[in-house]
Formats: sequence, structure tokens, C-alpha cells
Amino acid sequence: MTPVLALTAAIAMALVVFRAATQAITIDEATTYVLFVQNDMPFHWLGSTNNHVLNTALMRLTTRLFGVSEWSARLPALLGTALYITACYQFCKRLRGGLLLQWAALVCLTFSPFVMDYLVAARGYSLALGFLMTALLCDPKKLSGCIWASIAIGFCFASNFSFAFVCAATLGLLFVASWRETDIPRSKLVAAYALPAILITILISAPSLLTFPRAELTFGKHSLAESLASLLEPQAGRYSPWLLVLPAVLALASLRNATGYFSTAFAATLALHIGGFHLLGLLYPWGRTGIFFVPLLVGAIAGLGTRTATAALLFVAAMNVTSIRLDHFEAWPFDADTDKVYAVASCLHEKHKVNRFAAGWPHAAAMNFYRGSRFAPVVGDVDAPADREAFIIDTKLNPTVIPERKLTTIWKSKRTDAAIAVPMPERFQGSTCLE
Repeated sequence: MTPVLALTAAIAMALVVFRAATQAITIDEATTYVLFVQNDMPFHWLGSTNNHVLNTALMRLTTRLFGVSEWSARLPALLGTALYITACYQFCKRLRGGLLLQWAALVCLTFSPFVMDYLVAARGYSLALGFLMTALLCDPKKLSGCIWASIAIGFCFASNFSFAFVCAATLGLLFVASWRETDIPRSKLVAAYALPAILITILISAPSLLTFPRAELTFGKHSLAESLASLLEPQAGRYSPWLLVLPAVLALASLRNATGYFSTAFAATLALHIGGFHLLGLLYPWGRTGIFFVPLLVGAIAGLGTRTATAALLFVAAMNVTSIRLDHFEAWPFDADTDKVYAVASCLHEKHKVNRFAAGWPHAAAMNFYRGSRFAPVVGDVDAPADREAFIIDTKLNPTVIPERKLTTIWKSKRTDAAIAVPMPERFQGSTCLE
């Protein structure tokens, strides 16, 4: 049975590596690099929703070692992916219910179009998912397992602060399991679970937490129903999210009979988010900030080992496999060809001496990621001074810039709504850059 699961895991990893090496950089990835990575100052310790501390610190290392590229920026995410897929493989091997259930669970965990996007992107979600899954597989009956679980949770939180509640829930349920099921001295048990996580948090997360602006906590939902719905749409891939309603309802109903760590972690995390909303005013997760619910729910369903669970997972697995995408992210479709846009801009710089570019918010950070020191920093189109020689604009998301500035479009993307417009089009007549 193992070779089938191993091959499935290997294919998932290969797809993520391929995407990481070939997909254009996106606004969120580029913003992380421009604001927190490229500067010589240690800005990776600054608190911000865009700064996923551990991932940013590792990006700082990999881009300096291997140069700046999509691949090097995403190398820390690939590390998280390897950890996540390995943990998912180990989890599925342990499932009772047959090869079909094991395979379906592994596909749901690794081929989900929603999850896979964030296994590729240079953000902290991949590392956080990897450490979370690793913690859930640690043996709470052994002191070493308790220590490793605490270490994993410490790194999970450092990877992405939006995992705070699921980290607390997971560490808490493992601690309770150890307390009930082992004869480990209580003092050692408390130290094993508390000290590693606290030490890692102090060393890695504390500087960012101390400077974190609460005003940035605006990405979320005011309704639990809206929050859960925001997880279904990206999970559905190319299909209608309504197709997932029945499996989701059946899965949630079945949690009453589930006793595993995944179902308990799901329920405890959900309870913490409800409490955080009503007591602290924290918004419910929205889309990617609640991505951890996907593996928790899949793991809870798979743990049932029933025919109903197998059927539900096979249905979702079929949706996942037929929704695989290799060339863009669902969250950032407008950035699907920033590498091509930059290639045109770079050509204009080399052949026509264009040095002063402006760009709309979908492309400004990406252009600064790619440009290095080839030409002057790209500024935003809103505050761009009158001396800008070329504007990189998304004509759908920024429709007023070109007419307001009386620009002429000289190049349009064949794939997205990106365009390059200039105030003096005659300067570029017959240019091979625009072909």
C-alpha cells in the first residue's frame, strides 16, 4: 500500500516545485521582499500582517545565497511543503479503512487547489501547515514527543500569526492527552510542552509581536457563516462551491462521533475563534487566514474510517485532481504574468533608455522585486510625478489612470489586463520590445 501513497506524495511535491520555479511573482510575495527582505536593516523583525516572520527571515537567507528569483524567494515555502507533505503521508499511512481511504485523504490534503496555492507562494502558510501537521503526529505518550510537539507549535506560530488559535488548541489537546495517558512526572510534562514553544516565541516572534499594529487586523469576516464560506470557494477549484456543501455538512455532523486529535483540534480552534470574536473583537478568518481548517477537517473525516467518510473524501479528491492549476494563483490572477510585464519594461529600459516607471498597486511591488538595480525604483501610479516615462497599469483594476494622465497604451498583455502606457508614444514607434 505504501508505494501508492509515496508516489502520490511525490507527484504533489513535484507539482509544487514546478509551480514555484515557473510562476510569476505576486503582489503579496513581492511586498514581503521589498519591505522586509531586501533592505540591509533587519526589517524582518517588524510587526506587520504581511510579515510572516520565520518565512521572511528564511527568504532573507535564501535570496542572499542564491540571488533574487521566484525560486529562491519561494525556497522557504518549499521547505514547509516538504514538511507538510511528509507529515500528511505519515498520517495517511496510519489510517484504518483501507487504501482507498488513505489515498483519498492524501489527495484531499495535498492536491487541494486552495492548499496547494499556499504551499507554493512565498508566504508563511506553507511552513505553518507543515509544523502544525508535524505537531499533530507527535506521540503525546512519550516525553520526546511532547518536546517535539512544543517545538513544532513554536515554529508554526512564528511562521504565521493567524495560526495562533489553532496552535493553542493543538498544544492544549496534546497536553491534556499526555496528562491523562502517561505516567510522566507532571513537572516534566509542563516543562516539555511550555518551555520549547515559549523559548521559540521569545527568540523569533516576540520582536514582531511587540511592534505589531493592531490597526492592521482588518482582514477577516464578521460572520462565522461568511468565514466558513470563504474556505469553500477556493477549495472548490473550477467547480461551484455548492458541490462542497453536502460533504461539508456530512463531515461536520460526523465530528460528533469522532474522537481523534484532528476533530478535537478543529472543534477547539473553532471555539477559540468564536470566543476571540465576541470577547476580543477579533475578526473570523477569511480564506487563507483560516486555511488550517482544511487539513483539520480532512483529518477528522479520514479518522472515522467509514464508508461514508471514504465516499466524501473520494468526491472531494476527484474535484481536487481535476482542478489542478500550474500557472497562476487563485488569489492573485492579475499577477499571472508579472514576469512577462517586467520583461517588456526591462526591454524599454535597455533599448529606449526608459528609467522612470510608475505602476499601479497590482504591479508596483513585483516590478521592484524583478528590477534589482537595473533602473530607478518603480513608484505608485497615484503619487507618480510628472516625469514618469512609462506607466504599468491594470486596466481593469485601475481604469482611470490612462485617461486622467492622457497616456497612450503601447503594449497589452495577452493574458491579463496589464498594459504599459506612455505620455510620448512616438518615442516607441516600431520598437521590437512591443512585439
